[in-house]
Amino acid sequence: MPHYFFHLLDEDNNNLVSDSVGCSLSDTDQAKKEAIGLARDIATHGLHGTGWQVIVTEADAVVLTVSHSDIRPRRMKPWLDLARRIATYEPRFRPHIFAWLLTALVFAAIVQAAVTTSVLRNKVQVTGPLHHE
Repeated sequence: MPHYFFHLLDEDNNNLVSDSVGCSLSDTDQAKKEAIGLARDIATHGLHGTGWQVIVTEADAVVLTVSHSDIRPRRMKPWLDLARRIATYEPRFRPHIFAWLLTALVFAAIVQAAVTTSVLRNKVQVTGPLHHE
């Protein structure tokens, strides 16, 4: 299985960040998918305004390059990251305290809904139902 390396080149300053670890992938198509994913991650973090590219090599030969101009950042990624963080949230305090706080939050929402409903009912009774004649 070929071993690919994913280097980052800042075209403006001619700085190269070399990948010394790389990864083994089945073929060049898989390497291209990885390079595009890496480029999207970089673009998502706000580096898409500078001139850079991902250079993929295998055995010291350049296989392909992916330029920042070829990639658009994913707009949903920040929302997906937030959803993942919420789903995997581990509180720093004891779980039973977290359960009590969550219960209190749900209870507060129920009380707020009941009060809002009561206020709206009183408004309807004071003003009376709407009649169209």
